[in-house]
Amino acid sequence: MLRPVLFVAIFGGAVFAQHDAESMHINNMDLVLNKRTTVQMHMRFRTRDAFREFFQFRFGPILQYRVNKNVVGIAGYYFLNQNYPNRQPAGWRDYNRYFGGAVFTLKRTRRTALEQRLLIERFHLIPGGDFNRVRTRTSLAKTSGTWLPFSHFEVLRSNDRWYFRSGLVMNRRMNRTTAMGLGYEVRLAPDRSWSHIVSTTVLFQPQRKE
Repeated sequence: MLRPVLFVAIFGGAVFAQHDAESMHINNMDLVLNKRTTVQMHMRFRTRDAFREFFQFRFGPILQYRVNKNVVGIAGYYFLNQNYPNRQPAGWRDYNRYFGGAVFTLKRTRRTALEQRLLIERFHLIPGGDFNRVRTRTSLAKTSGTWLPFSHFEVLRSNDRWYFRSGLVMNRRMNRTTAMGLGYEVRLAPDRSWSHIVSTTVLFQPQRKE
């Protein structure tokens, strides 16, 4: 009777220790340049260790160009500042992230859109440790009305490892220019640890003057 209890206590505790509760806070502003071109200014903060530790800040622009009604090209850059307590050298490190790809509309109705996003990314860490990453995300979103749920599942590969992310965000359009969202996302990292993330989103879309 004691052996199963010890097994659960030892190995169950080890598994649970690799799960973390985190938060992610996103602010986006869409600058519509013309009917085909939008520049999104993105900023994000993250916490981890059961929300107690601030560990990441990033910001940067994302260029979105509508090729046709079903394809949008993407090119962007983020500057990131992140804490790596368990890596050498430990502490806060800066890195640059460059990415490009496209979003393909697979199915669109009057109220919903099913999309596939493909991205290739290059990470340049300071000091050293550069690497590439590829990712593909399938998403389903409600596109009209006041409440705009968004769900997604994403597969990623970097440094010869596969991992995934999946989540649901409930967005609410506040007025013509502003939407806010609250969501949950689960992530399996390359080191096989799990993150359970509560997210908040603010999207500002100023009206372009003709």
